[in-house]
Amino acid sequence: MKTRIELKPRKGTDRLSFGDTRASTRAVLGASYESFKRTPTAELPCDAYEEGSVFLYFRKPDILEAIEFASPARPTLNGRALLDMSYEELKNFIVCLDPKAEFEPDGLTSIELGLGVYAPEAGDDGAEVESIMVFRDGYYDS
Repeated sequence: MKTRIELKPRKGTDRLSFGDTRASTRAVLGASYESFKRTPTAELPCDAYEEGSVFLYFRKPDILEAIEFASPARPTLNGRALLDMSYEELKNFIVCLDPKAEFEPDGLTSIELGLGVYAPEAGDDGAEVESIMVFRDGYYDS
């Protein structure tokens, strides 16, 4: 997955769609994975690929609802490599696509795009983006 993966707002990626079963995502990715609960309260385990740079999150009945990318994964949106940008560059790019994006001390969330950005030092000059998450419609409603 070190090749570019184009994100599809609120739908998934060019290779995976929200609503896909865990079995079908494993068939598509065809790579080794590790399955584990990311937090003690997680209902279902996530699948980690590419040595922990791509995480697939599922909801009952074991269907894909979100995907998180960290380096060296290469998520893109409209052809732009998101993890290659500084937080400030990425924030400006996202705001052009969704002026209603919500800012937090450690990143931003765009409900319109179904996209979250995690940058632990978002308030600092030159802050780096640690991860990008894409999620299904209604992800934050449950």
